[in-house]
Amino acid sequence: MTNDLHEKLLSRKFKQNYTPPDENIIFTISGKNIGCTGGVVCFQGMPKAGKSTFITSAIASAFTTWDIFGMKLNFPSDRKRICYIDTESSDYDYYRVLDRIRTQIITDHLPHNFDSFLFKEDSPNEIKEMTELYLQENPDCSILVLDGILDLISDFNSVEQSFYLIQWLKKITKIHNLLILCVLHLGKKDQNSIGHIGSYLDRKSQSVLKIEKNKENKTIDLSATFLRSSDEFNPISISFTGSTWCQVNTANEKPGTYIFGMEKTSLINRILFEPRKYSEMLSDLEEFTGKGSTTCKKLLKDWLLDGSIIKSGDIYKQK
Repeated sequence: MTNDLHEKLLSRKFKQNYTPPDENIIFTISGKNIGCTGGVVCFQGMPKAGKSTFITSAIASAFTTWDIFGMKLNFPSDRKRICYIDTESSDYDYYRVLDRIRTQIITDHLPHNFDSFLFKEDSPNEIKEMTELYLQENPDCSILVLDGILDLISDFNSVEQSFYLIQWLKKITKIHNLLILCVLHLGKKDQNSIGHIGSYLDRKSQSVLKIEKNKENKTIDLSATFLRSSDEFNPISISFTGSTWCQVNTANEKPGTYIFGMEKTSLINRILFEPRKYSEMLSDLEEFTGKGSTTCKKLLKDWLLDGSIIKSGDIYKQK
């Protein structure tokens, strides 16, 4: 035991001539550093506050050239796989979420480098064991999404269980060099992080994000509670347009010219599958990209100028 501990002590000692690898930022919001490989980002909110809307949009952003609701996941160049684990949904809700991701990616099939599992009926230990097995068999996975984290512990008020769950999260992010996005409910009475596990996550996460409903503005808002690696970003607000969620505060969004290549072609094919009126085309573009009206109007203007779409009277069609 003494020899093992001595070897561990030496392995933890700083190395005089060692140069650590550069920080690998793979999750940003409005360009701010939210999450890196080796870190944990915690999405928090009341039940039914819209956490899944934001978490699935973050997942979808890994497969698009544009951000979604200001969020962008970028894979490391050699490890382009993401795994989404749902621990609480019914089959209906689970597959509806997957369909939402597919729609946002603008594809008929989910990508080959996207994996997902529903562990609703499994115990905390089984969930952790299957997760570790998956990571061992898929070393190219760099992003793991746990929705939600409470199902990985039997008593969120237990100091001991909470401590060991946090140690487990730290261990797998270190061993597998990945970013974990997790979802945690807030308490209904005080709207604070639930139990000791919530307190630990507040202290150990790289970033803690809060999602809440704004009944007055009829929006769902995403803001930062704690950012270890960046200064704060302006809160992101989205509203339901009747068919989809769109960002409403788009003043700071980038110009739309960053949608290009096959994704641009796919978008145009989707919104102009036949000649259509401007309002119909604009509505579909907002739905597919999650962008607000101002940004989508700028996109359509750019595509008119470069000849990608053509106007004939009050009807628009592909080139």
